[in-house]
Amino acid sequence: MRLSRSATVAVLLGASSAAPGGGNTPGRELPSCRFAQDWSQKEILARPNDFIWDMLYWEGKFHRNNVAYNEVNGMSYDGTQIDWVTGEATKKHTFSAASKEASQPAPRNRSRRTIR
Repeated sequence: MRLSRSATVAVLLGASSAAPGGGNTPGRELPSCRFAQDWSQKEILARPNDFIWDMLYWEGKFHRNNVAYNEVNGMSYDGTQIDWVTGEATKKHTFSAASKEASQPAPRNRSRRTIR
């Protein structure tokens, strides 16, 4: 899923102003790896910050070296299978597709030098 720039900003601003959920609040259990099934649309609208924290908790476990990508060569893995109860990675597809790699942002040259 690719978020628009405004959607990304909205998520980050909402998350930064939220009271931490997802295991950071004393007495609150860590969200299940299948947490989305525990939320109704009405609950998400009533408590969006709690939902965002649950989502970011699991997204943070996915977007890391040797799960979503290889930090040595920058390659994205085609997929990582997970244990549906614990959310732990079990097996990854150690291949990728050119179309997937083409969508990765390329490093930018920030020097802004003009060639004359």
